[in-house]
Amino acid sequence: MAWSTTNDAADFLGAAGSFLRSRPTDHTTLLTVTESLLLRGPTAYGAAYGTAPPLLGWWLAGPGDVAGAFLHTPPHPVTIGPVPAAAVPALAGLLAATHRQVTGVVADQPTATVFAAEWQRRTGATGHLS
Repeated sequence: MAWSTTNDAADFLGAAGSFLRSRPTDHTTLLTVTESLLLRGPTAYGAAYGTAPPLLGWWLAGPGDVAGAFLHTPPHPVTIGPVPAAAVPALAGLLAATHRQVTGVVADQPTATVFAAEWQRRTGATGHLS
């Protein structure tokens, strides 16, 4: 069980697209933003997506078994779809290790709470849930 990441929207959709499309209501933002990145390119929106490259990732529960996904288009918050509980601390660790500038998280409340606590523990950053 581990995160795989890419900066390329086509690679992301190739790996996680079927999973995302299997539950489109749960993954509307992930699908919409990724399709926009694919069609317009990662820098087409200028200030909308910032100048840092997007980071897109999928959680593998086993070989070829995608069980979750996230995206980060700075300066926007990290968006995390429904994921297994074990994936959340691992994602905070991955993003902290890569020195991503995380300004917030968009996820369901339990996921956001765990991510925020892990992010604070790993980086010392403080914040609040809204």
